[in-house]
Amino acid sequence: MDKILKFFKKLWLFKERIVLVMLLGFLGYNVYKIFVPNEVEPVLPTRPGEVPVAKLPEPRMVDVPGSYRTLTQRNPFSYYSDAEIDPRGGLTGEEAGIKLLDIKEGAPGKWRARLKTKSSKWYDEGDSFEEFELQNIDPVGQTATVFAERFGKTVVLSVEK
Repeated sequence: MDKILKFFKKLWLFKERIVLVMLLGFLGYNVYKIFVPNEVEPVLPTRPGEVPVAKLPEPRMVDVPGSYRTLTQRNPFSYYSDAEIDPRGGLTGEEAGIKLLDIKEGAPGKWRARLKTKSSKWYDEGDSFEEFELQNIDPVGQTATVFAERFGKTVVLSVEK
């Protein structure tokens, strides 16, 4: 009986350490489950001659770091019942403070546009500069679509002659 009492006294003295070890083990197991994927089990064919198809896990949707476009642009798949429609058709280049001066072919199949804001420079599609982003260049219509971050709207610019 004396040995049993000593055992439980020692157990009582080390109770915090025992709980700590159990919690660390639980945490370690959950971290292991996150970083080690489950093995995919192939599905056996139900009829002779069928090829077994493996059931793949669903890919996780991860936000890309630095992607803040949804904060300033409206999602095209959402419905806005309170959306006001601009009767003029949107933002103009003068209001945004940008002009399209020229369009030329830089590399084969790649077009560049010379835009004037505070200075006049050549930009490729997808380039971000100052508070604008050049989204599209149409060499046939001599137009360029620019997104103005300050206004949260796109501007269609045409070459001034």
